[in-house]
Amino acid sequence: MKRVLVTVLVLGVMVSGAFAASNEVNSVNVVGFNRVSLDSNNWILVSAPFIQMGTSGIQDVFADQMVSGSSQGNADNVIFWDGASQSYIINWKHDAGWVEGAKLSTQEVFATRCFWVKSNTSSNQNVTMEGEVISSAVVTQTLHSGFSMVCYPFNASASVTNTALDALAVAGSSQGNADNIYKWDPVNQQYVIYWKHDMGWVQGAKLEDPTFDMGEGFWYVRRTNSVDWVETIPYTL
Repeated sequence: MKRVLVTVLVLGVMVSGAFAASNEVNSVNVVGFNRVSLDSNNWILVSAPFIQMGTSGIQDVFADQMVSGSSQGNADNVIFWDGASQSYIINWKHDAGWVEGAKLSTQEVFATRCFWVKSNTSSNQNVTMEGEVISSAVVTQTLHSGFSMVCYPFNASASVTNTALDALAVAGSSQGNADNIYKWDPVNQQYVIYWKHDMGWVQGAKLEDPTFDMGEGFWYVRRTNSVDWVETIPYTL
């Protein structure tokens, strides 16, 4: 049975310390986790929507999660996208750690970096990502000319028309000459494609306003020059 589950738990942690004899500084670190389910031999397109509290290296972020094998084809994969070169960066799980090419991977997992997680094994499993909730006033992602793998960069969900991305999108008369959003349907293992018309976003034969879920990666297809997508934080911590 195919399934997908996203669970988020957010906790407030208070840290205090003496700044000077008469001054005390208090700060709040809001932490949480995002758990997604990965079915046997399926793909999911996700992000790790937190600031890592330790190292952001793939070896530590995923640690003992997922299933190892002797080759890329029989082990679980984490696959990044290089928007500048328009090419994939493939990592796979070996008993010794995550491998890229002929060596242990040094790839970094950070809040706006999206990636595929591919199961090449026979068991269903959960994949958990955790860290501090994003508190930056703005977050910038580059939309490359061509394909970019991006996400809504905060710990919330948002419809595309409520984001700065909507105003950046280039409208056209068809999917082929307009900016596109490719959302991955993990249940049916296929894309749902939206394209920008002067009247709004089109999916199939009707207007729709797609929602970006927290921790969900998606493809953005840019028809013209590269541009920065600058998004403003939607919440107060």
